[in-house]
Amino acid sequence: MPENSRRFRFGELILPLIIFIATTIYLSDALRNGAIFRYGLPSAGFMPIVLSVAMYLALLAVVFGQLNRQKVTAEKTSPSSAAEELPDFEVPAPPSGVSAHIAMVAVVAISFLYVLFFRQLGFAVSTFLFSLGLLAAFQFGWSKGIRGVVLNLVVAAGISLLTYLFFAVLFGIQLPRMGLLN
Repeated sequence: MPENSRRFRFGELILPLIIFIATTIYLSDALRNGAIFRYGLPSAGFMPIVLSVAMYLALLAVVFGQLNRQKVTAEKTSPSSAAEELPDFEVPAPPSGVSAHIAMVAVVAISFLYVLFFRQLGFAVSTFLFSLGLLAAFQFGWSKGIRGVVLNLVVAAGISLLTYLFFAVLFGIQLPRMGLLN
């Protein structure tokens, strides 16, 4: 067995580590900047805490997934002790190599453009385009032709609508409208 496959590669944890540090800074800032509850209801300081906890849970899932993938890879390369065992079903691995790096750069660029044009395009349009861009970066359903394009448009519209309902209706946060029309 090659030494590289036995050893856990630290490079796979660099991005989760950076996101963990950024989330921790974000959470500490949110805890310093205001009350979590006001008049018995969640205030503006509540949402950053919920998002931080969700990000920590997602990061744990990513780290455990990578550790599990390393374990499965190590078991596949080790010789089998019993020839009579049934082979395990293949677990689809996330994209690796150049396509994973392209997807990562695309997500960063899409996020940057979302923040940059959020006020000019307004919440609805920018969130729809952001969702559509993320679906494209992760190649969700685009290979299914017209059906995949329609599916992506519906999913992006659903994400935008649910996000709008969550922030504007549930929490009463005023979201930016399209600045180009004002």
